[in-house]
Amino acid sequence: MNSETDTEILFFLRNNAEDLKHGGTRRSLQIIEMLRRGGLRVTVAPDRKITRTTFRRLFDGLPVYLKRGWRLPVTYKELLSVSDCGTHAMYYRRLLDQYPEALIVTENTVASRSLVDLCYERRRPVVCVPHDIDAIGQGGISRAQLASGLRSIEIELQTFHRAALVLVISWESHWLLRNFEVNADCLPYFPATEFLETFSKVRTDRDSSVKTHFLMMGTAIHPPTRQGMAEAISWINSDDDLQAPVVVAGFGTEQLASIADSERVQIVGSVSQNELNQLFVSAKAAIVHQVTGCGALTRVPELLLSGIPVLANPISARSYRNLSGVYVYSDACELKQLMSVPLEIPQEPKRPIGIEARVVEILRGLLNAFRGSLQSDPSPS
Repeated sequence: MNSETDTEILFFLRNNAEDLKHGGTRRSLQIIEMLRRGGLRVTVAPDRKITRTTFRRLFDGLPVYLKRGWRLPVTYKELLSVSDCGTHAMYYRRLLDQYPEALIVTENTVASRSLVDLCYERRRPVVCVPHDIDAIGQGGISRAQLASGLRSIEIELQTFHRAALVLVISWESHWLLRNFEVNADCLPYFPATEFLETFSKVRTDRDSSVKTHFLMMGTAIHPPTRQGMAEAISWINSDDDLQAPVVVAGFGTEQLASIADSERVQIVGSVSQNELNQLFVSAKAAIVHQVTGCGALTRVPELLLSGIPVLANPISARSYRNLSGVYVYSDACELKQLMSVPLEIPQEPKRPIGIEARVVEILRGLLNAFRGSLQSDPSPS
């Protein structure tokens, strides 16, 4: 049996699988490990390669482009969108033909909308695993852009309605999608096995370490993270009773240096994993702050597994506020108060074994039903 017919799950990643610092990639590894632990054979879809001419991509992409309700392309930017649609369409058709019996699982449900549409047209089940709801996950929807923002939500919901299952990371997203009649389920984040030893070692090392700082970490190129860090820094700048500095680490955090009081807030920017582990070992607590957000923050359970208390505002604490070691504050005064008192060592969060087993069985059921339909009618694939 060759690899194409042996594959049970064809998994389309959203991010580069080698970027282990990225929270989204760690979510991907969690899901792939869960599926393989459940006995399903998973193949990660290969990178997209362009092998056809620009004219051919435009020719293939125009029907997809127009089907989305957009007007006939006339500008250069619109033609690029058509070409991109064509590139995706060719890529997805080739892989669906190459893996005719696999259940399709995709993370990037906006960029891979044509994949979901193609599966729907072929009566082939597809499972969407969004990291958040993209229409609101990049900083919310402003009042000035309300109409276009609601249209983006509508388009995303239309994609989700075509999926056999939408597996989300937060209970808030689950609640929202279920209210729009999307067949959604929730799998909370828990790190893949390969990371657990590191968190366990940090927890052990913290037993004898001197706690010298508070830690704020994240990727500042992500708007909700950057905006949240900026607001939290503005609160900390005015705290005259701060007992220890706040260290801000992560890709892109250098851009926050201009608003930080250097005596209270130390911007260290990008750090290696070893450097981050050392910051973990000597942190009094971690501060997680967002002003908008969707999905759930993967760093929260990772901090808790490492034995680090988490101070989070309500938006950042979504899906986690009931976990041991998560302390929720609503304003600068409450944050200041939490930073001034000793905090207990968090209990280790547990892997959601029961939910994982249920999700695996749901996917196995979809796979078996699809393969059964191929035996009676080969046309769906």
